Amino acid sequence: MKKILLLIVFASVLIAGCKEEFLEYYPTDRVEDTQAFSTPENAMAVLYGIYDLITSETLYGSFLNITNDLRGNDVFLAEQLNWNWWVQTYNFQWVASNTDYRGPYSYWRYFYQVIENCNVAIAADLPWDDAQNNAYKGEVKAIRAWAYYGLVTLYCQPYLKDGGTSKGVPIYTESDPSVSKPRGQVKDVYAIMEQDLVDAIAALPALGGSSGSKRITKCFANGLSARVALAKGDYNGALSYADAAIADAPALNTNVPDYVLGFSHANDESILIDPFNADDYPIYWGQTSFYDHPEGYGNTFINTDFVSKYAEDDIRRGWFVTPLFFNLNDPAVNTFFKDYTSELYHFEGYLAESFDEVLYYTQAGDPIDPETMFYPDYSDSWTFYRPGHVSLYSKFPRMDAAPGMNPGSVGLAQPTLMRTSEMVLIKAECLARKASPDYAAAQNALYLIQHRASAGAVKSVKTGTELIDEIMLERRKELVGEGFAAIDILRTGSPLDRPDVAGPNWSTFITLPAYDWRMIFPIPEAELDSNETLSDADQNEGYN
Repeated sequence: MKKILLLIVFASVLIAGCKEEFLEYYPTDRVEDTQAFSTPENAMAVLYGIYDLITSETLYGSFLNITNDLRGNDVFLAEQLNWNWWVQTYNFQWVASNTDYRGPYSYWRYFYQVIENCNVAIAADLPWDDAQNNAYKGEVKAIRAWAYYGLVTLYCQPYLKDGGTSKGVPIYTESDPSVSKPRGQVKDVYAIMEQDLVDAIAALPALGGSSGSKRITKCFANGLSARVALAKGDYNGALSYADAAIADAPALNTNVPDYVLGFSHANDESILIDPFNADDYPIYWGQTSFYDHPEGYGNTFINTDFVSKYAEDDIRRGWFVTPLFFNLNDPAVNTFFKDYTSELYHFEGYLAESFDEVLYYTQAGDPIDPETMFYPDYSDSWTFYRPGHVSLYSKFPRMDAAPGMNPGSVGLAQPTLMRTSEMVLIKAECLARKASPDYAAAQNALYLIQHRASAGAVKSVKTGTELIDEIMLERRKELVGEGFAAIDILRTGSPLDRPDVAGPNWSTFITLPAYDWRMIFPIPEAELDSNETLSDADQNEGYN
């Protein structure tokens, strides 16, 4: 008898139409698949189990976003005090035989676990009426499409390189462990994603403009369809899906305090968030931990060249504040140290003492000389001043942090997995790129993002390539740290072009040509060994 990963829920599950709230606690176990769908409670437990996989820290809950940003231009890995995390990703050093839990083998294994569970659920006899059964299967199909999207953007050359004729990933739509599938082509993967999402959109309930959903709705399915169509270069299709998502999504967030507080909580424009909570979260493996220097892993930063692209009055500069200044939240200190609030950190484990030190210097009012006032030994966890290591912590702070009162719990966050700003930027890009461009409408969409960020923003009058470049820069600025960097570099056929700036020591690879093989992960050796339809010839270029 086949078995599936199933989460048994030790709480009652209220089945109330198609918009149940995600349960807060779900320990794991396994049951026979004949029993898994026999009651509404069991069927919902299966669905929550699938969510638990796709939103885990290994996938969209943390590691995947970090992986995609570290393979881009703007987020870098500290050479010192990186705890040996992300070194292979950042330096493009993965090999097919590696089985590290944040590398090619792990992503492959987890995504196919998601797909296998989805296939069982889609084929199941469900306990509701036709409408509820269809909504359930639509939700599962959206998750399956999301898993294939993760696979095709990690292990395959982008669709636009050759019209999708590069090697794809094995496609499974039915649960049968005796069957192995070949790689096929990239366009085959897009076809299954598109069909799953068409079915999902038809069956799922609308989001209705509310924020902070922990369940997939029609809005998310339209948004994911926009991502898929954008990656294909189907700009009319992506525009249509983005418009549908925007019409169903929460409004673009203009609540400045909530917006600047970032995306570790249910931001006012969050379409979908990760359902981590205080009883179930990955602590040091959480996304916020990797920006939380020095008390989390705190090994990822952004570079000064990227920060210089933000206008001086851009409220998003509030994201570039170290945990020290975020937690102290003292206006006088922030004003006094204004040139250093992005690069001055506190002593590990001694936040209060660090507060005292910066308060003392503020009250003294003497000129700031961080090279002598603080402790610039970058190999020591007591390092205070880290020039060039610009913090992104305040975009992803601990969810329960209360600035000025409580630093919160390391790693606790409910990361936003899709938000309205992304949809607006997709709309702007598609309006500018489509065969019959509407530059005025693209400028208007772009201006919504720019003007919210900067009161001094002026609506663009650019057209053609210049306008597209402006939109893509704005996309980088708005979505930094949210897992789009490598995906965007690949889909647009752009080279890797990391700035050679003072401070951080960059990887050996400052630049890579467009479509370079290093930007694509290897097919895990374990898959080549176990899949009878594959041979060494199916390995990605550069890894044999």
